[in-house]
Amino acid sequence: MSQIPPPGAIGRQTFINDHLIEDLSVEVIDSETGKFYFDEQHLYVPSVIVVKYMAPSAPHINFYMTGVTNAGNFATGSIAVQPGVTGADLNGDSFFLEDKNGTTKLFTFDSSTSSTSNGTIGINGVTGGTPTDVHGISIRISTAVNNAASLKIRGISALVDPINPGGAITTLGQEITGSTGNTIIDVSGVTGTDSIDFENGTSYGSGSFAASETFSGNLLIRAASLQIEYL
Repeated sequence: MSQIPPPGAIGRQTFINDHLIEDLSVEVIDSETGKFYFDEQHLYVPSVIVVKYMAPSAPHINFYMTGVTNAGNFATGSIAVQPGVTGADLNGDSFFLEDKNGTTKLFTFDSSTSSTSNGTIGINGVTGGTPTDVHGISIRISTAVNNAASLKIRGISALVDPINPGGAITTLGQEITGSTGNTIIDVSGVTGTDSIDFENGTSYGSGSFAASETFSGNLLIRAASLQIEYL
């Protein structure tokens, strides 16, 4: 009887690395919920568990996952228009937006027109500073961004500000997932506005969790996923 493989045959790989394990640390401050982002590419949706909770003052909190995905995240940001801002305040003011691909676009307020094309934010008709007009300005910002075809950013919503009566907020989102979509929104040259930079864009996936009560502390989280699809 012959030996298979024969004596002296070249050794073959007998172990296949078919899984990915990623450990994460997440800080939570006075909240019942939290979110985390993967630094590794999980080919399939991973299984996620809380390995350790580091807050000795509250040792009996229970945690559970509310969502896990292996898909990248779109970065989002916002521009807030403060109460009472008028057309005269904004006319001629401008700001840039930059998308994930590094393309930039200049947007300029113009109180003489209602056009929202080619970077113009025409605010004619919503220049009086009333809550309705301020909301209208927010809508024009969103529309102007959506009309900028070369820019991979879109207006998600334009809503009245629930915590600042008379103000409004335009929420913007990158069209392409990835951490390079976390670009700056600088409205320092625009009267009566504030902004939140694009954030939470990731090239890989994310997860969210909830706790049985509000807490502050650090969680050690482990995600494990297969790298080979089995039938």
